[in-house]
Amino acid sequence: MKTPLLDSLDPDRARTVLLLLIRDDPGIADRAEAHARALLETVDYEQVAGLLFADLESLDIEDVWETAGQQRDGSYRYPGERAYEMAEEILAPYRDELSACMERGMPEAALDCAKGLILGLWRFRTESSASILPELEDSIPDLISDICSSVEEGIGDPGRAVLLREWMEEEGIPVL
Repeated sequence: MKTPLLDSLDPDRARTVLLLLIRDDPGIADRAEAHARALLETVDYEQVAGLLFADLESLDIEDVWETAGQQRDGSYRYPGERAYEMAEEILAPYRDELSACMERGMPEAALDCAKGLILGLWRFRTESSASILPELEDSIPDLISDICSSVEEGIGDPGRAVLLREWMEEEGIPVL
């Protein structure tokens, strides 16, 4: 169904329209909630992995070299340390989404999100030819381990954590 006016709304105005509709007809709230749940529970971990891989591939060793080394405050920042920080910056919104899945009480979506992050990191380590990889390669297992720990703590269901580790073994990703 074409809705030229609604289709032209920016996200804030679209949200306002939704809230006004819910206020006018509270019965819509349940349907809107069901649609939101269905949308948010659907996580394609292969897609997440591909997006993360592409984001990591965009990191440039030149950016590391420009911001590593002797700092103005007299400290020294190692290239590997700076590369790790840059990878963490890229991972931040993905981790936020993982946390949101857990906070929403959507353990399956959280597992799929975690699988995507782990697979994206592992593929970057094993398949990438990015110039930054040598500075990050040894840190990737730690990043993966942090994701596993987040899932174990956030979901609070040891059985699901076991499923994640079993999946990693099936994919040939070392479980730390």
